[in-house]
Parts: sequence; structure tokens; C-alpha cells
Amino acid sequence: MRFPQILKRAFFALDQGLGRAKLSTLGEGGGLITVMFHSLFADRAEIDLGRIDPQQRTTVADFRAVVQSFQSLGYHFTTPAEVLAGLDPRRRYVMLTFDDGYFNNLRALPVLEAHRVPAVFFITANHVLHNKCMWSDVLYRERTHQGHSLPQIRAEQESLKHLRSFEIEQHLQSLFGQACFRPLGDLDRFMTPAELRRFAASEWVVIGNHTQDHAILTNYDLAAVRREVAVCQQSLADITGSAPESIAYPNGNYSPEIVRVCQEMGLRLGIGVFKGKNYLPLPQGNEMALLRFTFWGDRTLPAQIATFRRDSPLWKWWQGY
Repeated sequence: MRFPQILKRAFFALDQGLGRAKLSTLGEGGGLITVMFHSLFADRAEIDLGRIDPQQRTTVADFRAVVQSFQSLGYHFTTPAEVLAGLDPRRRYVMLTFDDGYFNNLRALPVLEAHRVPAVFFITANHVLHNKCMWSDVLYRERTHQGHSLPQIRAEQESLKHLRSFEIEQHLQSLFGQACFRPLGDLDRFMTPAELRRFAASEWVVIGNHTQDHAILTNYDLAAVRREVAVCQQSLADITGSAPESIAYPNGNYSPEIVRVCQEMGLRLGIGVFKGKNYLPLPQGNEMALLRFTFWGDRTLPAQIATFRRDSPLWKWWQGY
């Protein structure tokens, strides 16, 4: 049974209100929280340089504070392998995730090592292989330089998301020149293959699939979906020595048919961007459709952590539909 997205959002908002009341009076139960990050900035000044889309404006200090908050609450930091092996429904788990594969993600490693916790890094392989910027960063950088407002830039980004990756890149090259995808420095570039290989060797790093070209998979036919996923699997295996078992769907877009293709490629766990707590044990099939919260560096940390932790009595029921 499927429901319209507008009804789903209204239902979630109601459920959040009930969750707040339950958290303040009864505390929280077990479950799996997944949290999404993208870039890690050194500080607020680096965000203001305008060289890269700030997205959630998350600094290294913000990331450290998230880790420390969940540790102080007694959460177990988990990995896709542990999720697939089965988690104890009575315990509280958190999985930290980063999308894309930016070089600046290496800033997370000292935090992970210091606190002895893992994180999953979903990699867009062609950006690693070809030293290429993310298209959304190119658009943000160029339009910011031209004086466009952030709402204007966000609207333009959204207007391009119905296209395939190569179509977006061709469009931006026609606007800003063939060299526009060349990184300006370490902030906007992706890891090199050698850097990714060393990074993946850490016991605290898990590598996941984010497609070969950051492809919004619902824009592609199934043959192209298969290529995007399979080639990324092979590229990451060639670089790191092993193929991922998890995928983060770019832009959060997927369908039952896309899930089946991913499973055929050996992927066993999938994550979108629809927010919510994952209740345990996971319903059959939900391993390929995990819910995920986004952390925002410019919003209050305690309030966000409380939102992530709230048990949602209606949502738990909804997940069966």
C-alpha cells in the first residue's frame, strides 16, 4: 500500500510531536539512527570562502560534538556488516555516514580514531578517478561569484536534478567553460585513488557505493542503473581491494526496480534521505531502504540530537505499509 508524499510528510510531522512528548516523559527505546554528512569544514571562515556548496555547513568541531553526544547517551556506533548480521532490538545504535568522497572527509579520521568509532563513506567513483568537482559545487561557486542569492542557486540546482549526470555536466560546461569542473584546491576536490586506498585501510572506515557518476538513478533506465552501480562496485574494488556491500542512493531516489538491480550487483544495504528512526528488528526488505537524518551545522546540536532520538509510535506502525 502506498500513500502520497504530502500525506506521508504530514503524518511524520504529527508523529514527531508525539515523539517529543514520549521522549520527555518515558525516554527512548532501542533502534538504529543513521546520520548523513557531506563536507567537513575546518571552521566557519572556510565555509564563507564560497568555493564549495556549504550544504549542511558542518565543521570538524560539529562532527566531533555529534560523536561525543551519542557516546554520552550510550549509543553503539555500528556498521553495515553489523546491521546485516542483526542488531539487538533492545539496544540503541547510530551509524555515521558521509556521501560523495570529498578530500575534506579525511578530517573525520582523527575524530573516529580518538573516539574509536566507525563511519561509512559512500563514494562517487568517477570523481575520484578523474579529479572532478561535484556539479552542485560548480554551480554554487560560479553563481555565487556572479552575485546570485542562495535561494536562486538552490532553485537552479533543483531544476537540473531531472537530468542525467553527463547532461548536467555538459550544461554547466556550456555556461561556465570546459574547465569549470577543475578543483580550485583541497576544499572542493575529491580524494585521489591513492588517498582513498589509504583511507579505506583504516579500521574505522567503511566504504560504500554512491554510483559511478553521482547518478540520480530514477532518471535512468534499468540498464543504465545497472552500469552506474556495477562500474562503481568494480572501481571501488580496484581501488580499495574489496567491493562495497552498501549503497547510498544519490539524492535519495530509488524504486523497487532499482533496489532489485542493486541487490543483483551484490549490495545488501541501502540508505535514502527520508528522515526517521529505524526500528529493530528491521522489517524484511528494509535493509535496502534505511531512513536517515541529516545533521546541520548551523542548527542547535541538542535539539537535533533529540529529534533523532525520539521514538515515533505512529511511524513504527507506518513502516509496515
